[in-house]
Amino acid sequence: MKKTVLEIYAMAVCFFSVVVFVVALVTAAWDVVQWAAPEFTVNDRVYECHQSDEFYRECQSEAETGFWRAHGYGARGGEQSEAEPLAGAELTKRRENSYRRLLNAERRDAARGLAQKTLLALVVLVLFGAHWRLAKRSRSGASE
Repeated sequence: MKKTVLEIYAMAVCFFSVVVFVVALVTAAWDVVQWAAPEFTVNDRVYECHQSDEFYRECQSEAETGFWRAHGYGARGGEQSEAEPLAGAELTKRRENSYRRLLNAERRDAARGLAQKTLLALVVLVLFGAHWRLAKRSRSGASE
C-alpha cells in the first residue's frame, strides 16, 4: 500500500494536533486546580507574606524599601518613609483584604487560562477532523 504525500501530510497534522490537544488538556487541568484551590497555586513567597500580620508587615516594608536600599538609597529613592507603620486591627484588615484580592486574581487568571485552552482545543479538534477526513480520502483514492 503506497502512501501519498497528501496522506503523509494529513497524518502528520493529525499527530501534531493530538500532541497539542494533550498539552492543552494538561494545562487546562492545572487551570481547574488553580481555580478550585487558588491558595495552592499562588506564589509561595506571596502566600507566606499573607499568613500573619508580622510577615505581611515585613513584606510591605521590603516592597517599599528593598529595591532602593539595595541600590544605596533610602526608602523610595532618597525619601524616608514618614508614614506610621500599621498595626493591630487595621493591619489585619488590610492583610485579609489583600489576601482575598490575591485569591480572586488567581481565580480570574485560571478562568482566563481555561478559556484560552478551551478555544485552542476546539481549533485543534477542527484541524484534526479535517485532516483525518483528508487522510482517509487520500488513502481510499491511492488504493484504487
